[in-house]
Amino acid sequence: MKTTTPLERAHNRIECIRSFYTHLFAYAGLNIVLLIMWGLDFNIADIFWERTFFITAGLGGLAVLTHAIILFWHNYLLPKGWDERMIKKILSKTKKKI
Repeated sequence: MKTTTPLERAHNRIECIRSFYTHLFAYAGLNIVLLIMWGLDFNIADIFWERTFFITAGLGGLAVLTHAIILFWHNYLLPKGWDERMIKKILSKTKKKI
């Protein structure tokens, strides 16, 4: 297992947060462009734009929400030390079988 310093962990955390905000702004920007095009109605069938907008907004929103949950709430979903406890549990079961 690779050990990391607090500075490396902080740097990784900042990169993850930066990635989330990039994702969020790209999602918002794309939806703004789609709303403008939908509002101006460039003589394109309404059904196409409605489906495109709602699919893009829905799936993109779900992706941004998932990204936020993984980034900000992962400690609540999987408490600290959970992965190490699971590794020990699996190793102890493996040793019993041997």
